[in-house]
Amino acid sequence: MDSIEIIQESDLGRDLTQEEVAKLAAVAVEKECSDGELIIKEGDTTRDVFLIVDGWVSVEIQQYSSELSVPKLQLLKNRGIVGEFSFVDGSRRSSNVKAKDKVWLLMLPYEEMENVLKSEPRMGYIVMRNIAVQLCSRIRNANTELSNQLIW
Repeated sequence: MDSIEIIQESDLGRDLTQEEVAKLAAVAVEKECSDGELIIKEGDTTRDVFLIVDGWVSVEIQQYSSELSVPKLQLLKNRGIVGEFSFVDGSRRSSNVKAKDKVWLLMLPYEEMENVLKSEPRMGYIVMRNIAVQLCSRIRNANTELSNQLIW
């Protein structure tokens, strides 16, 4: 797996130069997960970002009611990003992320990524803008889903 190519093809790497992508790739850690494996645990204080290289993951929230169902918020596939909410705001993880089959990921550890982004202001701006676009998309999709559930 070529980390540089994967980051370039992802939403996270949009508009970054080859050099900037190489700096992100230098801190990336390859990770393989099996079907059903928990990648991110709801409530954790970790802040790493994960880029899906291959496979599908589900984003799920724990319901604290008498029902035992766990609603799936999204299914994400290749080049998708997970973990960006906590990366940005430092809050606890708001959902579980599980592998839905064999999944390969690039983990971008928070501290290393933060150091790279602070040392490269242009790159930091672009990456944070790319994350903001992803967050806006997720919020808009959630609003649409909620609206659809409220309409009779």
